[in-house]
Amino acid sequence: MQIIIAQLLFGGDPTLEVAEMSPWMDLRLPPKEMKLQLVEAQTHRRFLKTHLPVDALCFSDKAKYIYIGRDARDVIWSLYNHHANANQMWYDAVYKTPGLVGPEIGRPTEDIKEYWNEWCQKVVFHFGHFGKMLKAGGKFVTYQCNVHTFF
Repeated sequence: MQIIIAQLLFGGDPTLEVAEMSPWMDLRLPPKEMKLQLVEAQTHRRFLKTHLPVDALCFSDKAKYIYIGRDARDVIWSLYNHHANANQMWYDAVYKTPGLVGPEIGRPTEDIKEYWNEWCQKVVFHFGHFGKMLKAGGKFVTYQCNVHTFF
């Protein structure tokens, strides 16, 4: 979705580096100070992505918000692909950088049924904020014209 937003905002420019234009503010890497400097130096129209619950955001009439909700089955296989394709340097950076919140997810098992069952039993509770977003999102869509919700 972030690439689609970038393409819409910048006329389909194929050279866009979305990770530089729209850093993932929630991720601890690179350090927050570096990301804030990058965002503050931007002169183009900004678009930021987050996984924060909607009630953690400060809403402004000057901004537009797009909420994308994903089916949990899509989320798990996206995570599986990220984790299965990540190298040891990525795992070290994510889990050995100070400030870790929550348990390490670790490398996926090769048995996808086992991965699915483990995710449903142990990991899915980390995504409980989806329900909050959906509940609050209806209110924002109803009362604020600058919030767009897609499922």
